[in-house]
Amino acid sequence: MALWLFLLCAVPVQGALKDACESSALVQLQTGVARRREIDIVHILSMGREASCLVLNLASGNGSHPTIFEPLNGVVEGEAIVTMSTQQADSTLQCLYDCHSCTTGVINTGSMTSLQDYCSELEKMPEKMPYLVVKTTRIVDHGALVRAVPAQQLTSARFIVLLRDPRGVWASTKPNTGWAIHSIPLICELLALQALSLPELAAAVGERLLISVYEQWTLDTADFAGQVAHLVNEDVGEFQLLGKDAQKEVTELLPPKWVADLTKDELNQVETDKNCMVYMERVGYVAGSSETSQIKDHAGLVAALSPEETAALEQLRSKQSVLQTSVRDLPEEQKFVFEPAAKKHK
Repeated sequence: MALWLFLLCAVPVQGALKDACESSALVQLQTGVARRREIDIVHILSMGREASCLVLNLASGNGSHPTIFEPLNGVVEGEAIVTMSTQQADSTLQCLYDCHSCTTGVINTGSMTSLQDYCSELEKMPEKMPYLVVKTTRIVDHGALVRAVPAQQLTSARFIVLLRDPRGVWASTKPNTGWAIHSIPLICELLALQALSLPELAAAVGERLLISVYEQWTLDTADFAGQVAHLVNEDVGEFQLLGKDAQKEVTELLPPKWVADLTKDELNQVETDKNCMVYMERVGYVAGSSETSQIKDHAGLVAALSPEETAALEQLRSKQSVLQTSVRDLPEEQKFVFEPAAKKHK
């Protein structure tokens, strides 16, 4: 119980919901023990400023499931999110999905310590551990998941991908001048990587994927919470009550704040950025308007890329290192070795 209290935060957010976004703990479910349930991990994938903390709270059932927040915090920041080598991305994801595959430095120190603690607990009582909810904002190329995580582990995972109008993302980021992603071109790169790599993830995980567009789901958080409940096999009614607690007034959402908060120059920078142009067309946002009627449905968002979109994705990925070394191929002395605490004290 003490470990769970460490992993879960209890700061009230809009009614009964709690904010787990101050936790830096890394928790891991794949430890060689027997499967406990159909779902081992629920992975929320965002680039940030997409209400991912609220979604983390919903997916965890208001703290009924353990959660972790940003194991890459302090390890990968800003432009490094785009230029992260495939080796580093693979090692990070393998660590997230299999605690026997962690190398020193691939995640932050606090997360590594928490990983050891959780794995020890899991070894002792695997049948009692619920699914884990993980939120990352530094894994934006979804193709890395397909490349790095074994198919069996993808099967026992569920995925929530968050998307948002780039003008809204910038308006939310703009006041935080010290942030490493405080850059319109960088935000456009991250969003484009998100959207253009979605077809790869969808092809690998099928119906285990929920794509959520901020401008749509925030208008009815109870309905969205019900969709999350369906995805993770939880009680729909209970989740909808949590979602209802988080609902904002329509006047707070429409028109979106970026309409008043961004200058003409900022709007022009976003709408003429080549990566934001690709992203907006891919998702269905309209330049010069806050209209959302053209936002695509799930089928449209996971449809095959056009030749132009494929070229844009290849150009973004060209910034990544071509190193493909898996953590499993590293010498033993470079690996983080987990030995369950229960076995140490026989």
